[in-house]
Amino acid sequence: FVLTVIGFGISALIETQITGGGLIRNSKLEPNDARSSRAASQLQLVVRLREHRAWNVKSVNWRLGVAKSTGVSISDPQSSTPVQVRVEVGPTPRGPWTEEAARYFNTEITEPHSIELSKPVSAAYVRLLIGQQEGDKDSGPAESIDWTRLQIVEVLAAEPKPPADANPRANEIWPDVAAVGFRPSIVWQLLAYVVLTLAEVMVSITCLEFSYTQAPNKMKSLVMSLSLLSVSLGNALTATVNVFIQNADGTSKLPGASYYWFFTGLMVAASVGFLIVVATYREKAYIQSAADAE
Repeated sequence: FVLTVIGFGISALIETQITGGGLIRNSKLEPNDARSSRAASQLQLVVRLREHRAWNVKSVNWRLGVAKSTGVSISDPQSSTPVQVRVEVGPTPRGPWTEEAARYFNTEITEPHSIELSKPVSAAYVRLLIGQQEGDKDSGPAESIDWTRLQIVEVLAAEPKPPADANPRANEIWPDVAAVGFRPSIVWQLLAYVVLTLAEVMVSITCLEFSYTQAPNKMKSLVMSLSLLSVSLGNALTATVNVFIQNADGTSKLPGASYYWFFTGLMVAASVGFLIVVATYREKAYIQSAADAE
């Protein structure tokens, strides 16, 4: 139990260091039936900003590469595609969205495009709507563009330096509040897995032995089955927690490290309950002999 608490604690500490933002939705990677007809005609990008908080945003930079299969070079004039980019901001990944800026581009799609907002606005999520320029007779974006390729989005903050309550490592990527920034070494995750695996092995072997020795001879199979059933009940509890922490707007009631701290606290409570049972339980072993087996 103690090892499990340590393992979840390490996972929570790792999560506290993962403060970067990132692209959380690319509509062109979703099935067509999952999007409305209006949404299917344009690219939708949703960007989560750093540290799961709102920032004062002043501009957005966007860039997309050219499809490799077309053989179109970056400097080829034919790769120029007329597009309209609209910038919307919102408090959650599902909105509500407020349009803050729109701009038309008729340049090579691989060049970075900057969209300045009319004034700095507070936002935790930024959505980019990218489609054909209004008035263009084409029904969709040029075939030379692979819209599923890597999207490079930078969201620039209005302040010249990070606020006092920002993560200390925000200086490394400022003013881009959508950047990944510092990422902990994978060694920490390996350490968490090693500790959790050791805990599972110790608990599993102990439970199997306890279930076998403490059950009467004629009930050993039943008690062993109940012991294994308890594992599935733990998985069901985790699944239930994952369902109830989801908010309607797509956010979580236990964001970031809070998720792991919750299970750390749950394991601490289970450990206390285990100690109470150990102090009051009177052990009596039932060992099945060869004569009993016959």
